[in-house]
Amino acid sequence: DRLPAQVMGLPVRTDRPSASLNNATLAVRYGVEAAGWNADFLALHGWLSAPTLQPVIESTGPKLLGRLSRQTGVGFSADKPLGPAVIRLEALYARITPEVDAMGTTPGARTQASFGLGVDVRHGPWFFAAQAIAAHDRGTTTGSGNNAFLSLIVQRKWLQDRLAGRAMHIRDSRNGSSWSSLQLAYELT
Repeated sequence: DRLPAQVMGLPVRTDRPSASLNNATLAVRYGVEAAGWNADFLALHGWLSAPTLQPVIESTGPKLLGRLSRQTGVGFSADKPLGPAVIRLEALYARITPEVDAMGTTPGARTQASFGLGVDVRHGPWFFAAQAIAAHDRGTTTGSGNNAFLSLIVQRKWLQDRLAGRAMHIRDSRNGSSWSSLQLAYELT
């Protein structure tokens, strides 16, 4: 995981778990094919990739302490090709348990359920992907809440697929925030 070194101008400190079997991420996946659909069912127990940030005052000044959370969940992903398009479905139900915080308190666990629907289309050197994800959180500090994420990716390849340009945009309905990314890549072999 790539964790930020600074957020809003404040340094971030995240204690990473020790490299031991007790802190390993475990996952099991089982795939099936039926009626033209490819489906994978999964179960996982591991670390949530984004830490929860908590402000703390230390002797060197204010910092953000990143608190890691364990995630235990079940879900599925399925896709079905339809001509040049692929329809994708995803769902995940997870219980998220934060580690002990800087004050020594253990916050309560929360649950999260999400469902996603997406479509990918390839047309010659062009690739388009659109996805909508609906999520419901229970047990957060603000109670329960719903959120939706919309994403769009447009990609184009040149020079026998060695040069690629990619534009991505993600929109978050709860906060009204968005994230855009432009990438240009050249493959050297």
